[in-house]
Amino acid sequence: MRDPLRRRPSRPLLLAAPTRAATLSRPPARWWLALIVLATVLLLAMAASPIDAGPVLARDTGLVERLRHGGGFYPIAADTLRSGGESLRPALGFPLPALPVIIAALPPIMVVAMMILLAAVVAMAWQARMVAVCDGAAGQVVLLVLLIAGLVPAGQPDLTAVPETWAGLLIALSLARRHPRRWMEAVGFGLAAALTAGVAALYLVVMAACAWREGYGKEAAGWSGALLVLVVVLGFHLHGVAGVLHPLDMAAAMTNGPGWSAGFATVATTTAALLLPVSAGAVMVLLATIGWTAWRDPLAIRAGGTMLAVLLVLATGVPAMGGLLVAPVALVGLVFIPDLLRDLLAGALDNRRITVRRSVR
Repeated sequence: MRDPLRRRPSRPLLLAAPTRAATLSRPPARWWLALIVLATVLLLAMAASPIDAGPVLARDTGLVERLRHGGGFYPIAADTLRSGGESLRPALGFPLPALPVIIAALPPIMVVAMMILLAAVVAMAWQARMVAVCDGAAGQVVLLVLLIAGLVPAGQPDLTAVPETWAGLLIALSLARRHPRRWMEAVGFGLAAALTAGVAALYLVVMAACAWREGYGKEAAGWSGALLVLVVVLGFHLHGVAGVLHPLDMAAAMTNGPGWSAGFATVATTTAALLLPVSAGAVMVLLATIGWTAWRDPLAIRAGGTMLAVLLVLATGVPAMGGLLVAPVALVGLVFIPDLLRDLLAGALDNRRITVRRSVR
């Protein structure tokens, strides 16, 4: 027999405070649980294969190797694309010059050391940012494991030539360092990410929209200014690309995207979840994305919004290495899932009744 005075659990499992779901009444809690179960089942049944990133990885690595032998960036990049049978149109898909030129000028071991150092800085920044969110040793250990699982690409030397690897680390650092009174630093890291990989402009758009929505006018102007700088740089970039294009250069073929589920699988393969079956890894990314909705903090909206934006773009199949943009924080949202599910179950099973009696005197 159920106890009509039963209360919801008051002490969180891994977190220091209840999730947003702790205040939900029974109908919304049941709807949320049903949606989570439905999305999980659909992803398990329909999980598509991740986007094949092999040709792009070979292109980025080959471009850096050719630049090490000297020569101008744009002619070498155009020849690299042609030799790999890739399209040179539209010009926005042409690699940006900043990262390849810098990496080609440095010894490979120094580049690997720099990426590992940046990954360590990202891990420390997120650990410091989340130290008050997770309660006790268990929460801190789970958070650290999830961070390390997302930083796996930083330990792979063959990914140092991929712009999205560096852009993902810079985006993660920008998110961790963002504060209402300290946003210029975050804008700087975000702009650096976008100048490294143009698709990281998605992050600038998400952050500008969030700042405007939260009423931070100066911060929104800062993110918009970063977008303007990126547009100017892209203008010069497109001018450089136009100088090396030939009339017979191929244009990208219009094909159907790999499907909505491919984005989750692609992100999963950029983390330690690649050790799991494709469908299981995709579900982990799905749950991590949902987990961000449980945290009562503006950072959760920004991180979750960035995840959603990248997942939507990956559903089109471009860019193939786009999962690396969110890899460092892709699994961090899982730390909220145990408490979120517990609060949703408590709300869905809540059988308390409130009786209102009116007395007439």
